Amino acid sequence: MTPLDEICQVPFHQADAPARARILSRLADTELFAALLAEPAGDRAELRLFDLAEGRFALACDREERLAGFVGGPVAYVALPGRVLARALAQEGRGLLVNPGDVSQLMLDAQTLGWLVQALEARPALARAETRGGWAPPRQMRWRCWPSRWRSGWPIWRGWSGGWRWSRPNGRTGARDMR
Repeated sequence: MTPLDEICQVPFHQADAPARARILSRLADTELFAALLAEPAGDRAELRLFDLAEGRFALACDREERLAGFVGGPVAYVALPGRVLARALAQEGRGLLVNPGDVSQLMLDAQTLGWLVQALEARPALARAETRGGWAPPRQMRWRCWPSRWRSGWPIWRGWSGGWRWSRPNGRTGARDMR
């Protein structure tokens, strides 16, 4: 049982949206063996495409044996990560047929592959830090001024980077250097 089989307990088109996203994520990380028309010549390879009612689809499996079993004998193939194969097929407007006849069979049209490519290329935006007029101590260093403490004459302590400051209601202030 392959990782793709383990995640495809419910058929892809019957799964809810989060489950489909997990399946597509696993597909992107899986090494796929795509069927070729002939042995590759140099760095060029031509995928075997099948004309179906929904469009033209390339055939790929997550095991070499599955690919040979579906085709009915030895077949030339190219091994690629799912994300690379999805990008190439989406650019050409082709679909992908994965593991036909098995638990993890998928029939993904070009639009679904395009969505997968976009999702894989998305990067989170980094927020820019903004400073507002100077340095302020971290929140955990600020003390709240309780009115009862202020009226009682207790010193109110405030932290800063070099130590602590205090002030009393009568206006007296002081500091303690903590360096």
